[in-house]
Amino acid sequence: MSKVLFIYERNIPTVSLTYNNFTSEYAKARGINASFKCVRSISKKDINNFDVFFFIRPTDIISKKLATKIRKAGGFIIIFCDDDLMDYPDDFPGIPYRIKCTKRVLECANVVLSSSKHFVDKYVSKSFGKRTALINTCVDSNELVAPEENIDVIKILYAGSPTHLAMFNENIKPIFNELVKNFGKRISFTFIGVRPELEEYEQLTNIEYVASMPLEEYRNFVKNCHYHIGLAPLFDSEFSKSKYFNKYIEYTLIGAIGIYSNVEPYSFVIKDGVNGLLVNKKEDWFSKLALAITNNTLRNQMINNAQIDIEKNFNKEAIFDELINSIIELKEYNNTKNKVSYFKLANKINYFSHRVFDIMYLLFFYIKHTGISGLKKKIKAHNRDKKSIKDLEEN
Repeated sequence: MSKVLFIYERNIPTVSLTYNNFTSEYAKARGINASFKCVRSISKKDINNFDVFFFIRPTDIISKKLATKIRKAGGFIIIFCDDDLMDYPDDFPGIPYRIKCTKRVLECANVVLSSSKHFVDKYVSKSFGKRTALINTCVDSNELVAPEENIDVIKILYAGSPTHLAMFNENIKPIFNELVKNFGKRISFTFIGVRPELEEYEQLTNIEYVASMPLEEYRNFVKNCHYHIGLAPLFDSEFSKSKYFNKYIEYTLIGAIGIYSNVEPYSFVIKDGVNGLLVNKKEDWFSKLALAITNNTLRNQMINNAQIDIEKNFNKEAIFDELINSIIELKEYNNTKNKVSYFKLANKINYFSHRVFDIMYLLFFYIKHTGISGLKKKIKAHNRDKKSIKDLEEN
């Protein structure tokens, strides 16, 4: 049986989800022997003791060094990315040395694993092993919430990080006045983690702002609030194409129908009018929202179809069976254990010196692109996220 070490830099939601899935009974029953360790804690002993090394979103200087050493030692390397960490849009602070670190891990990797087909197709030729595998989010069907039948107020949800504000402003805000004019207080809006400027409408419709929160807390919150419609606008960009359709799963779980931009990755999984609604251009957001608000029968049919799809194709048994078929080394691989040198303390010092550079780079980036006021907002958002991560680690 392979000994698999999952390597991460910080305990972000992607790490938490990966941990929950790969330490589950479903994974153990299929021969996956998983351990998790922060990249700063990796030692020479780990390189020699483990067979398979699973890098989760590797962008740090230690992962770059580790991948090179593991490659020489004969370990089997899997790189997992749920975003394109090597091709950021211009308005996103892609730190140059971190991009190079990800590219180095990719060059050493035997398998490129992602939730995005676009991502693996784009980068597989640059990997050592020239192999790819896809993985979906595991869903417990017991968590599915049935759609509500008797509704007085249609509750609309928009959740995301502060970076999602631009997508709301470009796609939804232009038709917000028309929505309020036609439906008034028959609808309500909840914004989680993002706060658009809608003060002029607060007396005309129901608007609620909720701060971002740890993943499990967020899931429980939206599950108990019984939302009916979820919004998922997305820019049509190279970066967006490598994202995952998380919103489809989130909204379907809570019994809400999603309305999505007709771009990848949503166009891979959504059939318009069947398990969700797709919006082709900005002007269509009002008509799609109006349809979902007024047609209760269609809305419930689409939710039922989406939940059937989730139960059939996103259960843990199906996902792990497919993953093992794609990467048999997760349960059957023996590291040749060629001896290599690795100095843990030196790498930690190097890591923290680069973190100083990270801070300086981000400060200058946000001052340049958003000004001092934008920087202050970003620092406040960062502090909220930092608290969420701390809560997540404590739990």
